[in-house]
Amino acid sequence: MNFLAVPFLFVAQTMLLLKRHRQSWYSLGFAGEMMETVLLYTLKYTMIPFAFLRHWLKSRMDRRKYGIAVKILAGIGISLPILLVVLTLLTQADGVFGHLLAKIPSLLFDWDSAEALYRLFRIGLVALLIFGYFYAVIGPKPQEVADKLLERSEEKRIAWDGVILVTILTIINFILLVSFMHLVSRAQPVIYKFVQAMLSLLTICTSFMLFSAYFRLSLYEEAYGYTQTRFLAHAFMIFMFVLFVIAFLKIWRNDFSLLKYYGIAGIAAYVVLNYIQVDAVIAQNNIQRYYETGRIDVAYLMELSDDAIPLIATLREDKGIGDRIQHYLQEKRDHLQKERSWQSFTIARYVAKTHLQKE
Repeated sequence: MNFLAVPFLFVAQTMLLLKRHRQSWYSLGFAGEMMETVLLYTLKYTMIPFAFLRHWLKSRMDRRKYGIAVKILAGIGISLPILLVVLTLLTQADGVFGHLLAKIPSLLFDWDSAEALYRLFRIGLVALLIFGYFYAVIGPKPQEVADKLLERSEEKRIAWDGVILVTILTIINFILLVSFMHLVSRAQPVIYKFVQAMLSLLTICTSFMLFSAYFRLSLYEEAYGYTQTRFLAHAFMIFMFVLFVIAFLKIWRNDFSLLKYYGIAGIAAYVVLNYIQVDAVIAQNNIQRYYETGRIDVAYLMELSDDAIPLIATLREDKGIGDRIQHYLQEKRDHLQKERSWQSFTIARYVAKTHLQKE
């Protein structure tokens, strides 16, 4: 109750004492004014110290160095949220990586120092919010001096040139690769070459991650069997690797059409995936695993489409699961014998029906 009531009463008291209200304190409009002061103007005026700091730095630094410093800070500001998301995903995907990542803070500094830094951050954040609130209730009325100060401090939007890209590329991964190739400025050859090298390194490192993930998924399949989800995950990794190869070529060849070859690769992958008979491949791999390990998920085999029936039929004489397979094939044969309209004809169903009739 105190956590909610004390801030509420504090805001109400200061607004009444400083006469920063237009509505009566007992009216609903007064509550709206309180919310406007806290949620709109307080947050808005917390930018004033940064505007002063920016103006102070600009007046004491060389114009070129100031521009580079702003771009580097912008790159860091953009990168940190992305880095947090990427590290979270990698930690969830790889338990070993997560375990090693958790040990890094203890290697860099002791936890007492980390707690002190965290407390200083909280103190700074609270101080900034308090400054914004008091500026809203004591300083000039809204839309006056503070707005003019913020407007004067605004400059042109930061250009996406090589400096920002070099900064970001040191800490983020492949997700922004294509965007960088389009956004990077070629006006500075040295920086542009460096960006190309960093993009190439990023592409190569991400490819190694794909190989690692592909290998780990293969081990998982060997232990637990093959499914549609795991097969499609493998296919997607291969597709991503092809996209990486295309991107690598684009990095070093400006005349290389990225959109054209991405379109070709996407259409080709879509067609291959539709004609490769995924369920037949899954059934074949699971049956091969059964012969090697003696383990198989018969219930999952029975969920596969008609593409898998000719392969599943090879298990009808098996001593361990032959009876279940025979029962399943008999049900499938009866189901396929039902008359259907010509619009429902499929090659897979025709092949399965023909195969079961020969048995």
